Amino acid sequence: MFRLLTILSALVIGTFAFCATAVASEPEPSSEETSLEETAIDDLSAPQELVDDFGLAHRQRIYEASRLEKRHALMYTALFPGIGNFYAEQYALGTVAMMAMVFSGMFLGYGIVNDHSDLRTLGITTAVLTYTTSGTAAYLGVRSHNANLRRSLHIDNPHSALFSHATVESPEPYLLLEVQWQF
Repeated sequence: MFRLLTILSALVIGTFAFCATAVASEPEPSSEETSLEETAIDDLSAPQELVDDFGLAHRQRIYEASRLEKRHALMYTALFPGIGNFYAEQYALGTVAMMAMVFSGMFLGYGIVNDHSDLRTLGITTAVLTYTTSGTAAYLGVRSHNANLRRSLHIDNPHSALFSHATVESPEPYLLLEVQWQF
């Protein structure tokens, strides 16, 4: 029993350590790349008010204010599984993780009170799996949220945001299909 607890706690600690090192090793965009992108935007022949209102610097400020921190998701998950998923806007996964943790606590408590080793093992195993999967899902959810935010603000490709409002010209006349109804 003690071996099982040792192995399972090493698994949980290893998962959180892996996620924490992955958070620390991700590169941030350098200020040199940012200044090159800003000069490229200023060189375009877009209207000046469009560049001022939706320039790369403005979009980066929006991104910095709206992005989620991976370490916060992991800390919330360490407090109680599911809270990190709520932080990452994964409400269904957070609810499932919280319910699984409640059930594991019930199994563990009943196994301790009535001296059932199989229920204690089931409760501990369920709790460890819940912590591991909830932490991993919260970490990946924050990564996905930040990637979607960067994509929607066109931070990685700054030129596409300037002209996303432009209308598409009509196709060639021979591509149009004219349907006439006769009654």
